[in-house]
Amino acid sequence: MIVLTFALLSILGSVIASKQEDFYGPGFFYVELPGQTYFGRLEDVLLGRQTGRVCRIQLDGHQRREIYIFKDESEIPDSVAVDEGLGRIYFTSGRKQANNTWEGKIQQINTDGTDLRTIITTNSLPTALKLVEHPNKKMLYWVEGTEGLEGQAGHLIKRFNVNNRTEIETVIDTKRYACSIGVNATACPPVQDMAIDTRNMDIYWTQSLRWTLIPGSLHKLSLSMKPEETATNRSGVQMLLKDERHAKRIQYVDGSIYWVTESNSETQGSWIKRLGVEDWGKKDPEVVAQVPKEQGYQIIDAFAVDARQETIWAMIGFTFSHFHKADLKGGGGFKLLRQWMAVSRSLVRVG
Repeated sequence: MIVLTFALLSILGSVIASKQEDFYGPGFFYVELPGQTYFGRLEDVLLGRQTGRVCRIQLDGHQRREIYIFKDESEIPDSVAVDEGLGRIYFTSGRKQANNTWEGKIQQINTDGTDLRTIITTNSLPTALKLVEHPNKKMLYWVEGTEGLEGQAGHLIKRFNVNNRTEIETVIDTKRYACSIGVNATACPPVQDMAIDTRNMDIYWTQSLRWTLIPGSLHKLSLSMKPEETATNRSGVQMLLKDERHAKRIQYVDGSIYWVTESNSETQGSWIKRLGVEDWGKKDPEVVAQVPKEQGYQIIDAFAVDARQETIWAMIGFTFSHFHKADLKGGGGFKLLRQWMAVSRSLVRVG
């Protein structure tokens, strides 16, 4: 009897350990936009669950777990950032008010779904959230604005020290400075995403506006410059690419910048490009993965790179997202891992 009990406890312990490994092992955190049901989950359809969510999936796109479910459809999530060491998730969301203004916030929650807290409130939908480890401190970066549908016209890049909760700092107002060095300020595209080069302490960001002829662009600014210096020294902002159509999602990984760009409506292709941070002006960007025009109009909404495994994962689709991966070596196409997932604008690799 004792032996049998010990065996059952061992099996139970193995199952629990396996579940914990599934949850905390390699995978992704991401947000699901409201108005999208998760295909194959009948209870979502029957119960009319249409709210946004913060979720986690494995590397193959399966074993989806909900970390947080928003209260109503009007609250729109945008992006997530993860502190693996502390087991903490940060995420942004916003709600449009009756007077056409926005009420936004940045919240934190543990990876097991406990201890939800609001740490920042804004008058717009904060987007493009990033958590960056500076020497002796951790900083949250995000984009903020007050114009446009669903916060897509953000021009302010801000940051906040999550260690000592100091005052929010504006890194740059891109509408005042970046756009003045090469784009008509009255038609300055919003910031779509940003990436931080933690080695050289530089920030990169993309600006574009879909469905227009306004060219997209990619910019760079040294984080060693103080905000008051960027206000008087516009040469601190570098425009690296001036005509990058629909430039949007961007990441810094192991000395290289990766970003998404889309072609015009005639060819309907989408690419992820890469260039080393030391190669600007010396080499042309290389295409590391692409969605060919034969697949129809497919948007790369979010992606994540693992340079060690030479693999890139992406949420690709239009009405729904489909989860894909591609080999970084050859600029080839994506391999489908899972179909019919809710649209996501943020994908963070962990583990």
